[in-house]
Amino acid sequence: MIRLRLIALALGKPFLIRSAWIAALLWLALSRDIRFPIFAIVGLAVADAVAWGLGLSDSTKREGTLRSNAIFASIAVAWLTTASGSSLQMQ
Repeated sequence: MIRLRLIALALGKPFLIRSAWIAALLWLALSRDIRFPIFAIVGLAVADAVAWGLGLSDSTKREGTLRSNAIFASIAVAWLTTASGSSLQMQ
């Protein structure tokens, strides 16, 4: 149970959520469509590659702002590229 709480707190950190249950519910809601978690993981990989390429220190990586912004941007891209269900003329 403690491990689950630590994992949920780690997943909530990019969203500035301190409650483990709310963070778990948020990620559950994001995983309703498989595109959102996949885009988030790819975004984290890109952020780590950029951090490595720029030679950023470990303290910058531990701070979490780069990874948080990568998660937000990748989820936004996943949402923007989702089919709307409207016809092309309506869009």
